[in-house]
Amino acid sequence: MVIPAKSISEPDNTCFIYALMKTDYSEEIETLIDNNFLPSTPEDAKATAHTLEEIHGIVINVLPAKWVYDSDVHTALEKLNFNTFYQTKEEKKGMFYFLIIK
Repeated sequence: MVIPAKSISEPDNTCFIYALMKTDYSEEIETLIDNNFLPSTPEDAKATAHTLEEIHGIVINVLPAKWVYDSDVHTALEKLNFNTFYQTKEEKKGMFYFLIIK
């Protein structure tokens, strides 16, 4: 979505450009994940496991890193029915398993 910039002239004829920057990429994050990955389980031999930080890294290779947070990616994964799996009880980081759509 492109938002046109507004030009406002000051009394001294100085022109300032004001533009609204997009900072919420929730829809784009969901679309990116939904179009490229399918939820899976650890039992699926074709599935790959990644931490939330790794998936966030994949997303910010496409979308602006400044405005995409781990929490945004986690929310999108939950909405798209991705589940967290722990490989061992001692492990603190959960793994998301998914299939890559080619």
